[in-house]
Amino acid sequence: MTYIAKKLNLITMYQLLIYGLSILAALSLIFSATGYLTLSFSSLIYSLALLLLVCYLTNSLLARAWHVIPARGSWLITALILYCIMAPSTSVKIAFASALAGVLAMASKYIIARNQRHLLNPAAVGAVAVSLMGLTATTWWIGSQVMVPYVIILALTVVYKLRHTALFVTFVLVSVAITLLVTDRNVTTLGDALHVLIISSPLFFLGGVMLTEPTTLPVQKSMQLVYAGLVGLLFTIHVRIFGTFLAPAIALLLGNVFSYALNPKQNVTLTLKKITEVAPDIFRLTFSPHKKLIFKAGQYMQWTLASKDNDGHGNRRTFTIASSPTDDEIVLGIKTGVPRSSFKKALLGLNTGDVIQGGYVAGEFTLPFNAKQPLVFLAGGIGITPFISMLRYLMATNDKRPVTLYYFLTATTQVFDQATLDLAAEHGIVTKLVVGSRTEQLQHATTLGIAKHPNATFYISGPPAMVETFTGYLHEQGIKRSAIKTDTFTGY
Repeated sequence: MTYIAKKLNLITMYQLLIYGLSILAALSLIFSATGYLTLSFSSLIYSLALLLLVCYLTNSLLARAWHVIPARGSWLITALILYCIMAPSTSVKIAFASALAGVLAMASKYIIARNQRHLLNPAAVGAVAVSLMGLTATTWWIGSQVMVPYVIILALTVVYKLRHTALFVTFVLVSVAITLLVTDRNVTTLGDALHVLIISSPLFFLGGVMLTEPTTLPVQKSMQLVYAGLVGLLFTIHVRIFGTFLAPAIALLLGNVFSYALNPKQNVTLTLKKITEVAPDIFRLTFSPHKKLIFKAGQYMQWTLASKDNDGHGNRRTFTIASSPTDDEIVLGIKTGVPRSSFKKALLGLNTGDVIQGGYVAGEFTLPFNAKQPLVFLAGGIGITPFISMLRYLMATNDKRPVTLYYFLTATTQVFDQATLDLAAEHGIVTKLVVGSRTEQLQHATTLGIAKHPNATFYISGPPAMVETFTGYLHEQGIKRSAIKTDTFTGY
């Protein structure tokens, strides 16, 4: 799993979905041509070409009309999802319905939106709209038996990449439980009902590919589970709305509405004030928000940049906010690799006064409610940024809770924010710099007695290898899993 994680960390979520959905589309054409999939090859390829063209043109025109920066590749993902769930274009009427679904799906990103963030799953909007109009059915043929093994692989990969195992499992378990409850045993056996649900239904495509869309998820982990359970419930019960059964797409949209009601999404325009190279290949970027950004110390935000030159990774990234919620400025800390990604090149190429869009503030790597709970922070490299946010917040609010910070680096020149660390020490927060290789760092960890803090909650943030190493170390030292919180920086 470590090998898989390393490979997945090299690509963004957009890339994974584009690659995965493209493979599903290619397989569907191969299976259709060879007779394994009982759908016309010509109708499938016509539908695919039509949706790609319509979604691309609609997205381009609306982005210009709204003067916004579209996420590269989002139109392609929507087009491929619609291809997988809409009836193939076997007639002019169905072709028109598919094209209209594409237009409405892309339009929903701009019209059914708040602060430039769409509220509903675009593909679901398009599919439901044309279904309610009576133009065509949403067949979800991607759930057919011949396609389901490959759908499961993609679904599990997406879930693993996004670390949404609990969300996905909750959705599946609720769907299975409700299926067992509503099955009429005089008509079909429970085994047959489960076989249809698992092998011949959109269960995995809906739960792994569409339900996990970050933009439409609740922020809190607990509410994400409620969200998954709600969609699973609506997905499996046979209730009519306006004469139409609660199809998977409608179930997902109702879940999206529930999610938005819990957490109205924020979006903010950030104006660059300055960029400072605080250490070799480590940069501090300071921005002025056009309005107050509401977040908790330690949370992350999605950043969207207008970059002409890109390496296929898209123009959105997720970075932790390194400033305190009490600060007037928003600070971002990044470490660049060799070679630098096109996004970071463009980001560091910004001039004073240039703007970048921020949105989707989330994350539960935050301070506990109990102010008396002892905390031990283990930071590796640029993984110090959430702790800088927390330390600044603790100082700004004069919070005297017991905190010890261990900052693990391979060289003393790599410190991100020495000024905040110095102020934290004056505030009574214990800060210790640990320099050396990973093996040497573990040796220092033992010498320093990191695991001997009584009743402490341990927060670990840094590169995947560092987080994995120190999590394992703490387990070996007898620290319970419930006392460890982790936050991984993949470094894209």
